[in-house]
Amino acid sequence: MASRMAARLPYEPTALPDTPVFDCSCAYDGSEFDGWQTQPHGNTVQDAVEQRLTKLFGGAVVQICGAGRTDKGVHARGQHFHFTVPTAHGLTASLLRGISDADAAAARMQQCLTGLPENSGLPSSVQVLSVTARPPGFHARDSCIGKRYAYTVEEGVGDPFSARYRWALGRRAKLDVAAMNAAAALLVGKRDFSTFATMNPGDTRDVVKHLRRLEVIRVAEPTAYDAGVVTVVAEADRFLMHMCRFLAGTLVQVGLGKLTPADVASFLQATDRAKDAPAPYKAPARGLCLEEVFYDGEWAESSG
Repeated sequence: MASRMAARLPYEPTALPDTPVFDCSCAYDGSEFDGWQTQPHGNTVQDAVEQRLTKLFGGAVVQICGAGRTDKGVHARGQHFHFTVPTAHGLTASLLRGISDADAAAARMQQCLTGLPENSGLPSSVQVLSVTARPPGFHARDSCIGKRYAYTVEEGVGDPFSARYRWALGRRAKLDVAAMNAAAALLVGKRDFSTFATMNPGDTRDVVKHLRRLEVIRVAEPTAYDAGVVTVVAEADRFLMHMCRFLAGTLVQVGLGKLTPADVASFLQATDRAKDAPAPYKAPARGLCLEEVFYDGEWAESSG
């Protein structure tokens, strides 16, 4: 399995015309995984799902394609991936014996993949939520028209029950949510977000993204016993590498008074910042969660 993973391309090609495509939504705790994208050592969410599907189809290799990558330590409540039934099996595989309809096949696979680890065959930190038959040509990544991420911050030292899912800022930390939202408003729109991303040499992907929503919400006020909780919500048609973490981290620096909204606005124009000039700040991976992936008209409908 490892040698196959090392040699394969990052994404499998779009399914051939008239080939049934199955779209799955899934959730996972990314704490113990090295991200979504397959790796030679096999410790990714994609690897875990592919191993289960391959076993379900009697050892025939099944490759999946995700709607996007998530970093090591990042979580998801609504990741999507698609796959096709191995060609040699078609809908005559033992798993799908007697089924010739794609919707019925999706229902059968959903029975096998959803539920507790004891009956899904997946790690306890991964859960398939649904399996849906899609029209031929559907592609989890290429058909995606938008995504929503949420980044959660805690004004305090945190505790063992939230440490995997929140960025704890430490004692006496207090965020100015109004200032954070003022800065966020300056970033919304169709812009070059390369200064809010990790750009690898030779990467030719378009750096202009449509950030439709960037909002800071106070989820819980601090009390004598509990820390305050703040969430940064971001929606865009596409995200650059580490873009959500840079957006969230930078807004937190504004909330702590270490940056101003004017600083944040200047980052959009800065391609060659002076070495000692303020810069965007990348938040830790653990606070980030992929909340939803949008297809067809879903993105337009999500917030009116």
